[in-house]
Amino acid sequence: MRIIVLAAMAMAASYLSAAAQTAPRQLSAQELIADFDAKLARGEDAAAAIGEMYGRDQYLRSVIIAEMHQPMSEATRHVLLTGVQHHFDRIDGDNTRRLKAILDHMSWEELSALTPQTANEAFTLISHSPDHEFQRRMVAIFEPLARAGSVPGDYVALLADDLAQGDGRPQVYGTNWDCINGVFQPMPTEDMAHIEQRRADMHLSTFAEYSAQQRQLYGDCPPR
Repeated sequence: MRIIVLAAMAMAASYLSAAAQTAPRQLSAQELIADFDAKLARGEDAAAAIGEMYGRDQYLRSVIIAEMHQPMSEATRHVLLTGVQHHFDRIDGDNTRRLKAILDHMSWEELSALTPQTANEAFTLISHSPDHEFQRRMVAIFEPLARAGSVPGDYVALLADDLAQGDGRPQVYGTNWDCINGVFQPMPTEDMAHIEQRRADMHLSTFAEYSAQQRQLYGDCPPR
């Protein structure tokens, strides 16, 4: 009996010792405050910078959209767009450089953990970037995260389709549409027989649902 009791006591002592080693040390109030201050300072700077960049991005686009609603000929419209392109080059280029610098010191997971709004603003900046190699790098980062459901599948689909079109290739997920022969429809898209699977892999709505949404959003289009 004594041997059994001693053995049980030894096992209990061993368990308590192991538990003590694995249990996290409780931080003092001052340590918690210092940790909070460090996290806030790092996140505050990144969130503030991204918010500022996003503000410039959206202001530029709101101004040009307002101008485009003015009555003008197609020739004048073309001259206007060409004449203001340097502002897009300047603002989008500067935003890209600053965002790349942030992502050199912070992973996407860390950035997106700041706030959902900050992550969405950063994605908008990426989607408007003139640096296509940067966009390709971000697609490679987003793709496994989207498959796992950690980021919206639109992050992959929108960037991948824009890059494909920029390269002169058919798009992959069918996100870019245009008025073609008087019908609002997707621009050339690869392997339409398997588009539903590709979209499902990114946790996107079905292509049929997306098509209905697009046609409802943009309505009829006049023949050109």
